[in-house]
Amino acid sequence: MPRKRPFTPDDFYLITQVSDPNLSPDGKLVAYVQSSPDRDADETRFCIYIAPADGSTPARKFTEGKKDHSPRWSPDGATLAFISERGDKNQLFLAPIAGGEARQLTKSKWGVGQPAWSPDSSRIAYSARTGNFTEPKERKGAAKNAPRVLRNLRYKLDGVGFFDERRLHIFTCEVTTGEAKQITSGDYYDDQPSWSPSCKTIAFVSDRERDRHRRQWRTDIWTVPASGGKAKRLTRALGSAAQPAFSPDGKTIAFVGHENGDEGSAKNTHLMVIPARGGAPRSLTAALDRPAAGWPAFASGRAFNWSRDSKSILFLAGDRGTQAIYRGSLTGKCQRVLDGE
Repeated sequence: MPRKRPFTPDDFYLITQVSDPNLSPDGKLVAYVQSSPDRDADETRFCIYIAPADGSTPARKFTEGKKDHSPRWSPDGATLAFISERGDKNQLFLAPIAGGEARQLTKSKWGVGQPAWSPDSSRIAYSARTGNFTEPKERKGAAKNAPRVLRNLRYKLDGVGFFDERRLHIFTCEVTTGEAKQITSGDYYDDQPSWSPSCKTIAFVSDRERDRHRRQWRTDIWTVPASGGKAKRLTRALGSAAQPAFSPDGKTIAFVGHENGDEGSAKNTHLMVIPARGGAPRSLTAALDRPAAGWPAFASGRAFNWSRDSKSILFLAGDRGTQAIYRGSLTGKCQRVLDGE
């Protein structure tokens, strides 16, 4: 048995982490991100691995990039989409599961994120910045050292940096041709796209209220035709909403959020549902009195999943320092499915 010793700073470089697991449509494979620190480059490297869901054989390294992440299976199971920084910006790549070189699908000026396949495997929705902007390193003369003028209270965010003239919007891209189309526009930040089962509608998250540039963590669920057009707000601008997901029958959208106003997640976050055509949102977890769908709910990704019959949702909920799996029915009844330390 190896001799125990104290943890040292050098041990940090021995730690490998895994995240963002995605199950293949047939349930046989899992794609995930493996990250590890690179001491010489002074950065974290990300690559994608694929492993059998039953653990029968070791995982295999699927990508060779230094910053590959966000693996997403095509609904037909033939292709894995992922984000990679193989140049100056993150772009969307496609790799055949059977083997072969990955091909770059997008050529967005400012990079892309949050890929979501259409149910028919023909298109991928994603978020990307738009607008005129010159990177500080590319500026010349006095502009290179010009002062930064802040006009809004919402001016900076961890993981994003300073906000500028660019705005985040929803795009779709044809898988066969790479033709991209901007679906949303305006002086807004739109993200987290989610397809309806019919492929005709995309749900997304945005704050389009007048005071949106003076606050954080206030968002609504919106829908827009997948071909582009006028967006429709579903929720009531009374709190936050995140991670929208259509039910398999397309009638309902589930999301994580609250209507706590500026008190935000100081109170419980809820697993909520709203009719896809519009109507009042309602909480499935109000009686549970637990923060639903994991914590932090707005940073950890979607931690719930619809049942195939569209009648219930499996979700995570915090409970006295641990997290348990619950099943919530559309009637509002919640039942613990799996717990433990």
